[in-house]
Amino acid sequence: MWDDSTLLFASLQSDTLITGKKMDVLSEHLIRFFTAKQEGKSYTKARPFNTFKGNGQHVANGAFSTDKDRFYFTKCKRNDDSKIICSIYMSRKENGEWQEPAKLNKEINKEGYTNTQPAIAPYRNGREILYFVSNRPDGEGGKDIWYSVIDEDGEDYRRPRNAGSSINTKGDEATPFFHEPSNTFYFSSNGQMTMGGYDIYKAKGSKNRWNNVANMGKPLNSSTDDMYFRLSGTSGTGFMVSNRPGIFSIRSETCCDDIFSFRYYDKMRFAVTGNVYEEGEQDNPLDNAVVELEQVSNKDQTAQSDSALANKPYLLPISMNQKYKLTASRDGYLASSQTVSIEEAMRSDTITKDFYLTKKVTNQAYKLENIYYDYDKWDLRKQAKKTLDTLYQILVDNPDIAIELRSHTDSRGANDYNKKLSQKRAESCVDYLIQKGIDKNRLVAEGYGESKPLVEGCTQKEECPEEGGKGDCPCYQKNRRTEFTILDETEAKVSDQDQKTEESQ
Repeated sequence: MWDDSTLLFASLQSDTLITGKKMDVLSEHLIRFFTAKQEGKSYTKARPFNTFKGNGQHVANGAFSTDKDRFYFTKCKRNDDSKIICSIYMSRKENGEWQEPAKLNKEINKEGYTNTQPAIAPYRNGREILYFVSNRPDGEGGKDIWYSVIDEDGEDYRRPRNAGSSINTKGDEATPFFHEPSNTFYFSSNGQMTMGGYDIYKAKGSKNRWNNVANMGKPLNSSTDDMYFRLSGTSGTGFMVSNRPGIFSIRSETCCDDIFSFRYYDKMRFAVTGNVYEEGEQDNPLDNAVVELEQVSNKDQTAQSDSALANKPYLLPISMNQKYKLTASRDGYLASSQTVSIEEAMRSDTITKDFYLTKKVTNQAYKLENIYYDYDKWDLRKQAKKTLDTLYQILVDNPDIAIELRSHTDSRGANDYNKKLSQKRAESCVDYLIQKGIDKNRLVAEGYGESKPLVEGCTQKEECPEEGGKGDCPCYQKNRRTEFTILDETEAKVSDQDQKTEESQ
């Protein structure tokens, strides 16, 4: 689609090319872009669209950038061996006008090989991914889908890499398309298990990591070639190309490709949405945050996973009667997770789950609420275990961090005794986390005794500022606490080595 009411497509101008017998007829008929306006359930007569001219070459396979300020397409011509060779071009919109298309660099348009069918998908930090089809060397076989990461300005393209064996086969893959609202990748293949010819497939993932690769099945796929699957926004409508029987038969009943439209039947749909904020901020969502969804209950034996950028409210589809884990992450912040599920729904529904991420700062004390101890004790209270369960989840969500558990005492008692007591308190926390499954090499226990009070007034052993020095006053309780700090990589490695050395002695 060029816009909400205009269909942009590539085609021959007439059927004479198909019935022509001389090669000179081929040279006079080139594939080019056309547009047709939607009027109700039908379209106006197609008209040539000359904005992107081929200059004697076939032009086809258009794709917009995510902001629709760049348009990618291919120009194709026969080489000396009568093989069709395509190259990818890009036109940029400036001041409302499309500029002269420029051929992408030699890394994308590898000389001597066809490079065609571009598709654009959003990526992290304002970048995009260009997917395209090529028969260049070092692929899985035939024509494969390749990808290149594009910088924020759409100027530089990283060296293309193969999209991997999860979607590429020894046969041919074609017509990639990324549907941003559902975060789903679509493509066609004749090398997978197909119903015949090319079939349309969908997958979740990015670059060369894919899961949930699945054949779209009937009625989209048939015993013939089914390609160019495209979805329009969130309307549940779209287009595809097929040479299935029953339309126009010029040479044979499957001679020709035609454009088909489709609409999904209405059904209950469920999703989870929300924003990712910095802790303490609710006005501006964090940019470049990512929300990942993972199915943790699997009643239908088909695991589901998904992810979405969260520069704006993320939206991830879910199923009824399933439990999911949502994890929000961003560079420089501690990842955070929540669970979500929908049960016994009678209509479509969308659940809101916002995230508030804490900045990840090494050697900064993060207070653990409600981890307090009875006087002269190091046993964990029931409430303390619940708090440590939260810390356990932080460690699970952030498998790359190591922490130091810091325990403290109040000012009563001798310094040496308090140091040993606080060490036992820290070790009780570490032991609890190890029992729950955290690697011991990620945990360091350290007791600080009374050396780092939270409430300074309680350093006076003779009196309690609030209760005259008698009983267990609140400030003493506040100082008998446990905190954690994130260790930098050097400290984590040193602590790990110290522990290994101790164990070997």
